[in-house]
Amino acid sequence: MRGRVGILVLAGLCLGCPGSGTGSAGESSTGAVGSTGPVSGSSGGDGASTTSGVVTTGVGTTELVPTTGGEGSSGAVLTTGGEASTGASGCPERAQRGVWVWQQAQAKDPAKAAALLAFAAKQELTHLYLESQSLLLEDPERLAAFIDEADAACVAVELLFGAAAWAQTENHGEALALVDAALTFVDGLAGARPVGLHFDVEPHGLPDWGANQGVYANEYLDLLEAMAAKLLGSELPLTVDVAFWYDSVAVDRDGDTRPLSELVQDRVDRVVVMDYRDHAEPPDGIIDNAAAEVAYAEQIGRRVRIAVETTCGLDPEKVTFCEEGAIAMTLALELTAQVYAQSPAWDGVAVHDHAAWSVLMD
Repeated sequence: MRGRVGILVLAGLCLGCPGSGTGSAGESSTGAVGSTGPVSGSSGGDGASTTSGVVTTGVGTTELVPTTGGEGSSGAVLTTGGEASTGASGCPERAQRGVWVWQQAQAKDPAKAAALLAFAAKQELTHLYLESQSLLLEDPERLAAFIDEADAACVAVELLFGAAAWAQTENHGEALALVDAALTFVDGLAGARPVGLHFDVEPHGLPDWGANQGVYANEYLDLLEAMAAKLLGSELPLTVDVAFWYDSVAVDRDGDTRPLSELVQDRVDRVVVMDYRDHAEPPDGIIDNAAAEVAYAEQIGRRVRIAVETTCGLDPEKVTFCEEGAIAMTLALELTAQVYAQSPAWDGVAVHDHAAWSVLMD
């Protein structure tokens, strides 16, 4: 394990208080859309990196003092703030903690579904982001049954969909049709319901993003507006994934130039910041790379989750915890949570993805 793990010295926050346990998590991948779901990019501007050992966020100033100690168990509980009850009646309040599940067979096959929910229990997960396109369109009965099973296990399900190409105007219809299908599906449910729609549409994954950044960013924002309009009054929140460096992408829209991250946050209920770094501390760590998104969410009354990656074989290695392992990831997320948990915008952590995390070394 690398020696970049640190201990927070946080004014007004007791790190040794009861409930400040540790746990493990993972992070999303980088590159183009593949058969196992979109993989999340780290290329482009790195955004809100800092060069000192002090991070100023919307919740105060935190000093990071490096240390090499503090190892914990990869299966322990991670205290990340944003506590809420999920699942069936009587479920405990737990820190929000989600994972992407791109393999629909994990929900479709009853045996694999049971194994997935056992994994969720072991890792103290509150949310599964289940890729649902085929299930929704071809086997809605099984999708409904899995949502019931997860609900009984105190795990909430977000219906996940993803394709970079949906950012382009000519492909908006496919994404919007899924919104319509999801609304129809939810309206017909007699049991547990999904807790939201989760779209991983990454315009920077388009092959000519560099040459058409402004065009694609605006087309993507048009899609988000259309989705939000369809979901208005549905009680299904809209969550989208954003690269942490979107705060460094300036976009001209409606006569103004603003960061892409802010323009996205204006149009959705929640963002999951794909904060793909293998350490928490500055410079260029998980904490400082999410600062702009958390601060802006506080201003506009939105929510932010912070996600990390566990997929192996990525370049550069700093985007994933594959090499560092579950213990290092646990501690990095705990450090991040200690900084942001008091923010009204904080909504916990997320891990990309189940397939990689389930085999992540200690």
